[in-house]
Amino acid sequence: MQVNPEPYLVRVARSLRLNDFTPYVSLNLQEKFIAVIQNLQLYALILLVSEEWKLPYNWRQYVNWTMVFIAFPPIDKLEYQVRGQGWVATTVVLIACGLIVCYAAYYKYLRDNHQIRERNLLIIQRILVTIFQIGYLPMNVAAGRLLLCVKNGPMGLDVKCDEVTMECTSAHTCGNPLHIFPSIFVLIVVGLGLPIYIYYCIEGNVLYSVPRSHDEQVFLREAELVLGLNGVWETHYYHLMSSFNREHVYYKIRTLVVLAGCGIFAVTLAFTTTDADYKEWWKSTQAIGIFALVSLDLAYDHVQPRFMNTGGMRWSCCPVREIPACTPSLDATFRLPYRQASTNRLVWTMKVNQFLTCLYGMLVASGMGNAFLVDSQLTRTLKIQSGLFFGLWVLAFFHFAWGRDPWPTRIATLAPFIRGQDEMLKTVREARALLARYSILLFLLFDLDLDLDLDLDLDFSSPCKVFHGATRVCGCHQDRELHKEASGKTQACT
Repeated sequence: MQVNPEPYLVRVARSLRLNDFTPYVSLNLQEKFIAVIQNLQLYALILLVSEEWKLPYNWRQYVNWTMVFIAFPPIDKLEYQVRGQGWVATTVVLIACGLIVCYAAYYKYLRDNHQIRERNLLIIQRILVTIFQIGYLPMNVAAGRLLLCVKNGPMGLDVKCDEVTMECTSAHTCGNPLHIFPSIFVLIVVGLGLPIYIYYCIEGNVLYSVPRSHDEQVFLREAELVLGLNGVWETHYYHLMSSFNREHVYYKIRTLVVLAGCGIFAVTLAFTTTDADYKEWWKSTQAIGIFALVSLDLAYDHVQPRFMNTGGMRWSCCPVREIPACTPSLDATFRLPYRQASTNRLVWTMKVNQFLTCLYGMLVASGMGNAFLVDSQLTRTLKIQSGLFFGLWVLAFFHFAWGRDPWPTRIATLAPFIRGQDEMLKTVREARALLARYSILLFLLFDLDLDLDLDLDLDFSSPCKVFHGATRVCGCHQDRELHKEASGKTQACT
């Protein structure tokens, strides 16, 4: 049987692995990158809708560069230019559709050519999940704007304000199938499908309710991959939960729900205060809704309520025996989401800044202003606040960049546990490789001929087989007389 040579990239990867390039389980940089981008996107969305909340114009000009993270130009309506371009929203939606279609086509290609390898698909899935987490808010906001054909307010499509009358009009044309059907597809697959997919991947890996046991489980799965013992960390999607403490294993889902909720408030309640049909409650509802979501998310980061079952006995419906009581009592834990202290600092500074900004916006939009909330005073406060939290963010980032907060599972931390165990680890790796080859051998055994007699006494304990007295599968060098038998039976080299 002729075996084609391995692809060049496979050989390069194996060479790197043999030269002490161990599997990579550290999410230190990835978790920070995703968290920072998502928080910047939420901050940009708050900044964008706060235009109609009447937050100060000078402050919005100070931080409007963040709007590029949600695919909006960094301009205000008072600049009297076309903004919220429809072609940009269409491009964002079509990119999301293209990624999904390309993955489906790649999967079909692998399946049709019998080339599906679990690791190949896992790598592609991990890349796509990361991309969709980063693009979750701009993709869903763009799809919502196109589907609802928003023409008012900061979320409007192709909106331009007149310099004289200050009236804002949209030149966008509604009802285009190129906008409607891709938008529905993105809202279903990305908007609803991504949180469900992440929950499905995480739910089966949460085995312990006790935080200490859960942390040990995650550490062991990471150590097994680093040492090359197995790939459970990769195959069971531990990268979606390894960054978080036990109380926050569903943190990614909670973040996506907050982003989706804020996007819904921003898109469905899009308005301009100068519109003829404008209603005052639209502004206050939008501001209070976004503030509530941001506040609850920040509160849960610090305090995690949970229900505990207390002791005691109670009678069941059948008075023959007693069953344990299930009396819920409220308890709480106080742990920040991430395992890494540097990531907690980065995320905390950004979320507190969002919370305070939303608080000011909610008070102004709800008409609860006072002398402090006048434009000049509020502009100064918001600029000082933004600069202060940016400085804290930079300090936290440099603390991480200097290597003060490394990932807990790496070769250096595992050295005390594996010192002197080189032979044992080598034996385990060789045994696993032998089992992998043996499973392929069994597949070949039953795939060569479907007419094998089922009553044959096959000896599967030896990896050296002779199929139909003709082809030797392994390299054992026992008596060659076995080849002379062509009885149609399978014999093992003994």
